[in-house]
Amino acid sequence: MTAFSSLTNRIFFATALLAVLSIALAIFIVNRAVSREADAELQRGINEATTLVDFYRKFSFESFGREARLIADIPQLKAAVDTGDPATVAPLAREYQAQFPNADLFAIADRLGKVLVRLGTSEIPERALAEAVRGQSPEQERDTFWPEREGILLIKSVPIRVDKDVLGTLILGASLDHRQASTFKTLTNSEIAFGVNGRILAATLPAATWASLGPLLATPGVSSRIRLGDQEYLAFANPLGAPGPAGPPMGIVLRSQTERLRFLTQLHTLLAATAVLAVLVAVLFSYGIARTITRPLGAITSTMREMAASGDLSRRIPTTDARWQDEDARLLATTFNSMTDSIERFQRDAAQRERLSSLGRLSTVIAHEIRNPLMIIKTSLRTLRREDARGDQVQAAARDIDEEITRLNRIVSEVLDFARPIKFDLGSADLNALTRDAVRAAEAASGC
Repeated sequence: MTAFSSLTNRIFFATALLAVLSIALAIFIVNRAVSREADAELQRGINEATTLVDFYRKFSFESFGREARLIADIPQLKAAVDTGDPATVAPLAREYQAQFPNADLFAIADRLGKVLVRLGTSEIPERALAEAVRGQSPEQERDTFWPEREGILLIKSVPIRVDKDVLGTLILGASLDHRQASTFKTLTNSEIAFGVNGRILAATLPAATWASLGPLLATPGVSSRIRLGDQEYLAFANPLGAPGPAGPPMGIVLRSQTERLRFLTQLHTLLAATAVLAVLVAVLFSYGIARTITRPLGAITSTMREMAASGDLSRRIPTTDARWQDEDARLLATTFNSMTDSIERFQRDAAQRERLSSLGRLSTVIAHEIRNPLMIIKTSLRTLRREDARGDQVQAAARDIDEEITRLNRIVSEVLDFARPIKFDLGSADLNALTRDAVRAAEAASGC
């Protein structure tokens, strides 16, 4: 007997398998959607951080350019620069530098590119400042970059001119250094690195990882995955502007995939636990459904088995009005009970017909059995009426009458005992007497 030979098992396995497949499909779809959303979220974060860094670069240049043009147009500064005297320019430079709190470099050069005054914390060499103003034309502003020891300096140079004559150049600079990288990290929740020519100059990651980040500078505009220590990152290198003297400056945005994977692992574990619990509940419900469907069939089978063993065809299946009882099962039990009621009525009718038939046969037998003694009694009375009857004949006739009366009484008693179980009284009998009685009964029957 196989496991699928039972209707209960087949229903149970079918419903349980359907529930398990449904739950597994739902978990798979959820896991896939969550994983895709996590990857998309990671990529969105990279894009947002990259956009923020690029926006800061553009904003810095635009802000510096706007403010620098206003300062470069001040007559006092023009007059001081036209003197070519550093001592004359320095006081004004210190005064105007206060208007650029975020500037790491504030410098003024004459028309020949010679630096008259230089202020700020930047360590950019003099030749870099000369590069910033080289080839300057009256209508030209220049945006350049210069690698520093711990970052990249954004340089904005604005000509100081009167009409079309260039008197000098106002140079402003802001560094993309560790401090600025930390600010970007706080704003974007991403790791930030700045580098140029395959070398990282500033980053929020430990310096030990900078050598691994260097190759990313050679693939700008491409997302790539990199492992740093026990962390795996999604990285994106973005050019910060036109190539400078040492190559194009680059910014790298990194987001940890390990943290995302840790979250996904926890989520997958929770989903797996939920799936196991859901499967257990589904299996229990499947078993309950199978039992609900097959329990009435089991009750019918048990009742029929008892009917076959006992011969009682009037047995009934108990029915209830339980709230959760299956309607089809209730209909099946009610139909079976209706069938047994019909069988019971048929049995009663058959028994009644059998009793009537038996009574008819009994009446025939009784009539026959009573007629024989009456014939014998009639013959005996005829003998007693004869005037020439001898004494032995009278005694025999009286004896026959007595015996036949006793026989009639026995027949009546047997009729009354018809409904009682048959009981045989075994004992000795006189065969001669039985033969004589049979002869007399035959003679009486022939004389009727």
